[in-house]
Amino acid sequence: MKPLLLTFLLLLTFGCSDDDAVTTPEPQNISPALVAKGVLANTQSFAVENRVITTNAQWQQLLTQMRESREDITDIFTETTIDFNEYQVIASYIISSSGTTIDVTAVVENADNITITLENLRKGATQDVTHPFNIIKIPQSDKPIIFEDLTDPHN
Repeated sequence: MKPLLLTFLLLLTFGCSDDDAVTTPEPQNISPALVAKGVLANTQSFAVENRVITTNAQWQQLLTQMRESREDITDIFTETTIDFNEYQVIASYIISSSGTTIDVTAVVENADNITITLENLRKGATQDVTHPFNIIKIPQSDKPIIFEDLTDPHN
């Protein structure tokens, strides 16, 4: 009887595992690196948009497009050479009144995506139209990028 009881206790102890339980990883905050933040002049080249840039060709196309709007714009960039094996670039643009900013307030890596939260931390009150932009880089990932846009469309 003791060997049977001992066998049962051993099976009960080692036979059960938590492998059947599915664990979802906790969301992780990502600290983005600011590449550039500023304002383009009134231009038709940029709409309200968010771009995910994963190749050097896409990056060079964006830089060319921005220089067409304002030739010296890349002078305010912290860098213009990006290692796309390590990073991807997120470029966000809005159309707004002068003095309004577009700000990345959170970058969170979830189990199946990366969420980027955009807000206006400063709002202008003039009638002139500008194109605020914010360009960041984050580590390269195969996860889709989801934008949570909390910017004020009436600004």
